[in-house]
Amino acid sequence: MTFVVGENCIKCKYTDCVEVCPVDCFYVGPNFIVIHPDECIDCALCEPECPAEAIFAEDEIPEGQELFLELNAELAEVWPNITEQGECKYTDCVEVCPVDCFYVGPNFIVIHPDECIDCALCEPECPAEAIFAEDEIPEGQELFLELNAELAEVWPNITEQGEHPQDAEEWDGVKNKLQYLER
Repeated sequence: MTFVVGENCIKCKYTDCVEVCPVDCFYVGPNFIVIHPDECIDCALCEPECPAEAIFAEDEIPEGQELFLELNAELAEVWPNITEQGECKYTDCVEVCPVDCFYVGPNFIVIHPDECIDCALCEPECPAEAIFAEDEIPEGQELFLELNAELAEVWPNITEQGEHPQDAEEWDGVKNKLQYLER
């Protein structure tokens, strides 16, 4: 048996369910998250974590949402795994920002989308090549626009370049890092 993401997840983009998944079986598209049925181990950890109440056991899918079982399977084959994004603490980008729109958390840096003036000075300074113009966000990473906006509201502003973390090179290019994001 597998768990299935249903209709309530469309445009919600909560990732509470992803954070508890022990096998990283969530895949993400432009406005929806799905579970790969062949990777789900039926642990049920995700179901109670979903604020939208959009996750159901395969045999408990609400009437009228049966098509989501097939939809989850199809989309998980073409969408990227949601955990293929994540951890960075390089601060080269912060130093060149003329409006101080960067905010820092325990292991990630975000840009406040309402404060950024789209000058693009930070993009070439990022050693991890992790900064993109809003209209150039890679497929499967669209959720980071919302994540940046959310976290910039609660994390402190950072205005000066700091030391690179000692393990920065080890993390550069590593996939499946969203699971390590600390809020």
